[in-house]
Amino acid sequence: LELAHDVARWKWNTKAPVTDPERERAFLRAMADAGRAHGLTPADTERFFAAQIEAGKRVQQADLRAWAAERRGAFADVPPLPSVTRPEIDRVSRAMLPALARLQSERLQLSEPALRQAIDR
Repeated sequence: LELAHDVARWKWNTKAPVTDPERERAFLRAMADAGRAHGLTPADTERFFAAQIEAGKRVQQADLRAWAAERRGAFADVPPLPSVTRPEIDRVSRAMLPALARLQSERLQLSEPALRQAIDR
């Protein structure tokens, strides 16, 4: 989600919309495919990363609202979204897959009361 600020700065400079449905669908398909190698179901992987996308869009929207309110000008030295930031988002997301698989495995092995106790810790 830290990378969402770089995305927001690039979108601010280029006046691009926060939502990019084509990119989002492609990203979710790619993560679902990559998740299979870690034993994750496509549905669980897509659900997790769809939540990440929504959180990222909220960060971007908050940034854009704040910059509009202060009448901010363009940012200097913003990493290019297509060639720098998106590949980094993809790299970080793929790096999350083993942890997501461990969490799913632990969740499936715990009974409901044990799961609630683990969450409360």
